[in-house]
Amino acid sequence: MKADFVADMERFTQSQIQGILTKRRIKMFTKNDIKTRFERTTGGAFQGIDIITDKVTGVQYLLVTRDTGAGLTPLIDGDGKPVLSKTETDKEKSVSDKYVSPF
Repeated sequence: MKADFVADMERFTQSQIQGILTKRRIKMFTKNDIKTRFERTTGGAFQGIDIITDKVTGVQYLLVTRDTGAGLTPLIDGDGKPVLSKTETDKEKSVSDKYVSPF
């Protein structure tokens, strides 16, 4: 079944695929969208391990790369929920909270 889907997709050009996605209201990320929306933190001493943070949703992903393979999975807490960092909106709120009048 999967092979049939891949074979069907190979028949379409990039513009045809974009047209299908647009009709179904599915947006593809451009390179600029990816660069502005996601932040990559390198693992430091752990080569090949990075944390990718979605700046909009705050969801963090573990990216592991080794030789010619790679894997990407969301980080989850003990309850099985995604690990969240502060989003850009949260950061703006926390900055404005610093300037609350004591009176």
